[in-house]
Amino acid sequence: RLTELCREWKETFPSVPAWNDRVHWSDGSARTANFVLLLDALNFCFWPDPGKPKWKVSYQGELHDGYMALAASLKKAIEGGDKLYEAERMASVTKSELEHIFRGEKMIPMLEERVANVREAGRVLLERYDGSFANAVESAQNSAVTLTRLLVEQFPSFKDEAVYKGAVVKFYKRAQITVTDLIGSFDGKGLGFFQDAGQLTAFADYKI
Repeated sequence: RLTELCREWKETFPSVPAWNDRVHWSDGSARTANFVLLLDALNFCFWPDPGKPKWKVSYQGELHDGYMALAASLKKAIEGGDKLYEAERMASVTKSELEHIFRGEKMIPMLEERVANVREAGRVLLERYDGSFANAVESAQNSAVTLTRLLVEQFPSFKDEAVYKGAVVKFYKRAQITVTDLIGSFDGKGLGFFQDAGQLTAFADYKI
């Protein structure tokens, strides 16, 4: 039955969801790769405390929550002139600046952890890749697996592992999502072409 279900899903759903330009920023250049890294450095934990309302953001007349609110907030900030996709900007971002970017109904959870992740992303880009994530992507030579490993090894916040009964469980959720978002944002071409994309695994939600 599991095999049948997988075949059914493969026929029903696209291998990579279409890039939603309504909430995602993109200009088709290498800056988009930096944006994807920024987006997925922040892409975690949108659940409110028990009994508390969700964080929500209004963008172009529509109210978003969770991941969609994250993407819309970043796009709105960039459209307002904030060059968030630049490594120098990421490396120096402050808590109050992110708080302003994510302003809305309530506040995005785990703000301090998100600040740390963004700074780390900018710092690693400056130290290793001349400020451009496109250089990291190109160094992976069109391999989704290689780029996933690069993210895990060089960007510590992407190394999501846990120990269960003495064994290391490797999720690598956001590292794999980053590769998939590159495929979506570049329509599977250029910086979004990976010959082994089929080797990426399921993106297990941390709550699960």
